[in-house]
Amino acid sequence: MCGGHVVHMLAHPLGHEPISQHKDTAIDVRQEIKLLYARGEIDSGAFHRLLEMADSGLLTSGDLARVGQAARDHSGDSRAGTRDEIATLEIQIARLYKQAKDAEWNAGRVSPDGDQARAYLETKQGALFRAHEIEARVAALKGGA
Repeated sequence: MCGGHVVHMLAHPLGHEPISQHKDTAIDVRQEIKLLYARGEIDSGAFHRLLEMADSGLLTSGDLARVGQAARDHSGDSRAGTRDEIATLEIQIARLYKQAKDAEWNAGRVSPDGDQARAYLETKQGALFRAHEIEARVAALKGGA
């Protein structure tokens, strides 16, 4: 996983035009979540969690593409519980990378010599460390599936 540096494309519901990351409206994301659920790629628990995240603005189409890809990658050879766990972990990773990016941005807006900037940078480092730990866990789950 590269922390969101790869542009992911989601298939249009009819299989024609892609929905790209620049169309991150709640309606588009909600529709993609419904499609993942309808195709059986996520269970009802993941469906409701993803809808809540979309409504809160915490989920982009890029995040959702990773969730869908993880579910598709493991649909034929993995238990549903493992797919759901991987999807949940992928969402956590995306949130941690966003937290790190936000902390870095906030650190740039305060005095570089102050305690506040240091606290933001420590938050960034902590988020990146946790993201890398979770990425290792996802890799292990994918390898064991």
